Amino acid sequence: MSPFMNLDRVPLFTRLAGAERILIAGAGGGHDVYAGLPVALTLIARGATVFFANLTWTSSAPPKRPGRCTRSSKGSERRSH
Repeated sequence: MSPFMNLDRVPLFTRLAGAERILIAGAGGGHDVYAGLPVALTLIARGATVFFANLTWTSSAPPKRPGRCTRSSKGSERRSH
């Protein structure tokens, strides 16, 4: 076997050749979708079922109630409502 990659056989697709269901996961930033979508479309064209997953670094919780920050006697900040 040649130490060089054969452009006809990309190692990722060779390893996934028998897979029926494949999870493509990313870690946010938009590049996971940008890079994962062409891979997914290729796998779908080969008959696989593809699922996407994403880890987001942004809080989906509503913002805290506004209030002014004050310093306690120990120097740490706390909100007063």
